[in-house]
Amino acid sequence: MGPLIIVVLFLGISTYAKVCPGCREVSPNSPVIHEYLANTLQSLSTSPRGLIIQEQIEVKRILKAAFQCLMGGHKKKDPEDQEIKDLLSKAVSIHNSKSNDENILVIKIVEATSQVVAGLKYKLIFIGEGDTSKKQYNCVAEVLSQPWISPEPQLLSLNLSPL
Repeated sequence: MGPLIIVVLFLGISTYAKVCPGCREVSPNSPVIHEYLANTLQSLSTSPRGLIIQEQIEVKRILKAAFQCLMGGHKKKDPEDQEIKDLLSKAVSIHNSKSNDENILVIKIVEATSQVVAGLKYKLIFIGEGDTSKKQYNCVAEVLSQPWISPEPQLLSLNLSPL
């Protein structure tokens, strides 16, 4: 299959993604995806060049893979995953070392998402507690991981709001 066809397919995917702005992840078994695949394959197979069966199978495989995760979209992560816990621990440690306020302790991770940027950007929502006042806070941390630049994650922001 020629590179031109692949470029056209991915342009179609990004056009489709703009039509459906609320979607973060699209199931490859979604009826909308199947309709898109059918329309794309029909238009390609009726083109002057046409597509042989093997090329049609390859096109389907590429499109399904592309729709499994919207590029640049947010992907939910398991808050109980040790990688997420370690990342949040480092982020809170960075925050505590730079802050003049009391230190924050992590009580519970509520939600975690990642987004592919120039690295991985994590949004971590958790319940925190002041180490001296024992006040509880809703906390949102944004952390950027770029291991080829620095082995340590970069804390972009950590916002606290009292419960």
